[in-house]
Amino acid sequence: MPQNRLTCTAAVYAAVDFKTVLPKIHADLVRLAGAGLGDCKTQVRVADDAVVGDGSGPQDVLHLDLGLLAGRTAEVLTAVGQAAVAHLRGALSDDFAAVQVSVRVVEMDRATYFKG
Repeated sequence: MPQNRLTCTAAVYAAVDFKTVLPKIHADLVRLAGAGLGDCKTQVRVADDAVVGDGSGPQDVLHLDLGLLAGRTAEVLTAVGQAAVAHLRGALSDDFAAVQVSVRVVEMDRATYFKG
């Protein structure tokens, strides 16, 4: 645990070195949320299609769902989310200034999360 899923458009995927940025996010999960580094896992997916607004403006997106076991304070969840946004935004060049970057921190119920 944490279980993370990152989704982005193909242009963002080609432009970002996720092997560099994701370990930084994992390190923040350890530092801020007390996660075990070896338990941090992030799957990266490329969205075949994405539509932002009415589809007439920039269409690149970068979204990260951070899944943490429930029990952390709102302050910790906020700090983790803000740090992740900063890392993701920092990984984008100025050419991608219009990219929609978002992070959602999801608390997973311990009674319904299983690992084997």
